[in-house]
Amino acid sequence: MITFFANVPLWVLPLFIGLVIISLRATRSRKVPKLLIYGLPLLGLLSLRTVLSFDLHLLAIVLFALGYTAGTIFGFLAQAKWIADATHRHVTIRGEWLTMVTIMGMFLLNFVNGAVTGIAPDVAMSPIFVAGISAFLGVLSGTFFGRALRVMRFTNAPA
Repeated sequence: MITFFANVPLWVLPLFIGLVIISLRATRSRKVPKLLIYGLPLLGLLSLRTVLSFDLHLLAIVLFALGYTAGTIFGFLAQAKWIADATHRHVTIRGEWLTMVTIMGMFLLNFVNGAVTGIAPDVAMSPIFVAGISAFLGVLSGTFFGRALRVMRFTNAPA
């Protein structure tokens, strides 16, 4: 176990702590710049780096795309209950836990992928592992896009 933690890169712990802090802020109502909401799907697309690293490219890409579609729909539907108000540049969002689940889930999946690749590369190349990581990363990543679409629609809705 000590060997495992000794091989974890130094930047992982500060990243984890930063993500926890950001995620906890999302549990409270807040006023957020729309530009941030519209930029979050780019964070979700960072998962493509992991998906494209798999040898089973077609399986990984197809399942990521299907997961992304499902996550987009879920994010779009879920965000409706959290938007309290919107101005030209900001949106007021009620506190929610989906942001924490999404961010920490993406961190955990990427961490597990890195750990399994380092410890048991044969497992990391198995179709079940590739499918699971790709699909779940797709779902989590897609929620950011769905949420951005909901904010955009809320902003453009007639009064």
